[in-house]
Amino acid sequence: METKANYTIVGMFVLCTSIGAIAFALWLGGFYKQEKFNYYHTEFHESVAGLNKDAPVKYMGVTIGSVKDIRINPADPTTITVLMEIQKDSPILEGMYTTLNFTGITGIAYVEIKGGYKGAPVLTAKDSELPVIPSKPSLFAAVEMSAFSLAGKIERILEHIEKLMGEENTAHITSVLNHLDQLSSRITDSFTPQTANDIQIIVRNMADVSRKLNDMTTEVTHITPIVQDISRHANVTMERLASTSANIDELSHELTQKVKAGDYDIKPMLEPSILLLNDTLYDTRNLVSTLNEEIKTIGNSPADIFFKKSSPLLGPGEEEKK
Repeated sequence: METKANYTIVGMFVLCTSIGAIAFALWLGGFYKQEKFNYYHTEFHESVAGLNKDAPVKYMGVTIGSVKDIRINPADPTTITVLMEIQKDSPILEGMYTTLNFTGITGIAYVEIKGGYKGAPVLTAKDSELPVIPSKPSLFAAVEMSAFSLAGKIERILEHIEKLMGEENTAHITSVLNHLDQLSSRITDSFTPQTANDIQIIVRNMADVSRKLNDMTTEVTHITPIVQDISRHANVTMERLASTSANIDELSHELTQKVKAGDYDIKPMLEPSILLLNDTLYDTRNLVSTLNEEIKTIGNSPADIFFKKSSPLLGPGEEEKK
């Protein structure tokens, strides 16, 4: 007896098993990706031509992920938002930034992550669901912006040159050049060999004066310490003289008080000096008398100074002896 198979039930079983296997594979693949990758956003303010989905994301030349989505930011049409899938064993730190780079001459772009430093904290999400890695302009964008800026500056310079070289300014410049030409001719005509010689003499004299001033400065520099030392000693000497004068005043005051009080007898102390003074006065009187006699003799016969013609007057009894 043969068993009739229900092909409808078998077909439904195979279909359900296939769908379940596919769903399980999809779930397993998503779970695997969720376990192995982290997702980050970055925003570019330049053209991303050449950057496609699944383009590599590199750090220091090593591929650590890929680009998963590229779209224009609805809130800011000048910004391109890029979703990146990066391996979990390649943590993104604060201070890192993204930039566009290109492979060779093919123009295929990829995202390059640069920057960061050892010990920096891991980048985390702030205002959005995913962390946002800041970006910087690529080399081509920087060159392009510099070229635009340079072109703008050159254009402004050309405008100023065009204004400067107008008809009125050109006439003024021509007039100035003519005056300079005339002045140069006059200077050339008046610049004789004698003038050149005079200028050379003036330059040499100025050099000599400068050298002498330098020598004087050097001497003054050497003399200054000596003058300072003399001034210091003079100050000390003046202080000592002032102290000595004060001591003499004090001693004189004390001596006056002692004399008034009768502590000292001046007469015995001054008596030898008085006798000596009397002898001196006596000798002085004799000297004055002798000088008067000689003056009278010279007055009577001035030639005696050189020729000694006159003879002195004889005293009493001298004529008889003669």
